[in-house]
Amino acid sequence: MRIGLALLCAAGATSASLAADIPMKAPAAPAAVVANAWSATFASEVRYYSWVGARGSPTTVNAASGRGSQLYVPFALQLTGTPAEAVRVQFLARGGWVRSSQTTAGLSGTVETMTDTVLSGTVTYLGTGVQPFVSINVNAPTGKAALFGSAANARMDPDLVEIGSFGEGWNVGPTVGVNVPITPSLMVTGSVGYT
Repeated sequence: MRIGLALLCAAGATSASLAADIPMKAPAAPAAVVANAWSATFASEVRYYSWVGARGSPTTVNAASGRGSQLYVPFALQLTGTPAEAVRVQFLARGGWVRSSQTTAGLSGTVETMTDTVLSGTVTYLGTGVQPFVSINVNAPTGKAALFGSAANARMDPDLVEIGSFGEGWNVGPTVGVNVPITPSLMVTGSVGYT
């Protein structure tokens, strides 16, 4: 009886010491918004467009054959954070640089410029159910809205190149809206804005 009890105690001590050596995972924390968590994302790329046509651009003005090209380098910086547990704040700045050139007889021109800069900010309440938000978008005139001389001929049809105009001036657009989650992967958004 004493030998069996000693073996049983020894087996119990051995299994307890082996269990202490096995690393244990902490239980997964429920998904929640962490206050004061911020992230920044920068994105940029290079886009090149080239076209050749039986008529230049715009086709209503010139019947001669033409060609054109555009080099466009867009960039964006987004900052997203949660200053409070149920509040998400997003800031976005977008802009770019473009070189556009057309060599059509009588309509040749080249322009190199920054594009306008778009700045936006959105604050969203992430409570359960309906998620209201407010947003403001500003277009800052860092590009060229007016092109003079032969540079005006560098404007091409946006079906041929990505950037048809290089600036539009100041625009301010506030928006208010609401996000309604339907499922974890489906959301319906309604909003009203003014520019």
